[in-house]
Amino acid sequence: MTRKSAITYIATLKKRTGADTTKTTKENHFIYIQKMLRASGVNLFEEGDCPKAPSGSSEDIRVYSDDELKRIFDVASEYHRMCWKTLLMSGVREEELTHLYKRDVRMNDDGSWIIRVEGKPELRDWTPKTHEERNVNIPVYLDRELVEFSKRYMPSSPMLFPTMPRHGSKGSKGYWTLSKGTQREPG
Repeated sequence: MTRKSAITYIATLKKRTGADTTKTTKENHFIYIQKMLRASGVNLFEEGDCPKAPSGSSEDIRVYSDDELKRIFDVASEYHRMCWKTLLMSGVREEELTHLYKRDVRMNDDGSWIIRVEGKPELRDWTPKTHEERNVNIPVYLDRELVEFSKRYMPSSPMLFPTMPRHGSKGSKGYWTLSKGTQREPG
């Protein structure tokens, strides 16, 4: 990748239109590209090429080394290890992960394995961000681990990663923050 190809990509992205190309989405693409390249020791951009994080955003993108990931996984519970592994290997959002049914992990028509992300009217009318229902491809070995995990962890639950209070509460307006293991109020 060269500076010229990166700038060309940014210019192309700026011109894109549609529901999946809001100003914030485009800014986030720029930020992700910058962070990924810098984490790899590549700095193609100069000041002003790409936007900074949107105002009010506290998002800090962190790239973990293999050793750091191994240390995290070594101390995590089986539940959290599978949550993090699924997030990392599939790219689903945290909200999508915590709204997955076991049936959402399935074989696609072409024989590949997917996680089906779709609205769940029965879960307080939850829908994916921008109502974007989609199939997310996953590696075959992850599907096997998820199927085995679902048989061991809360086998009677229809949810793949049940969280409290979201899936067991009686009208609570809070929701679970997977990364912190705590409840926070919406807002």
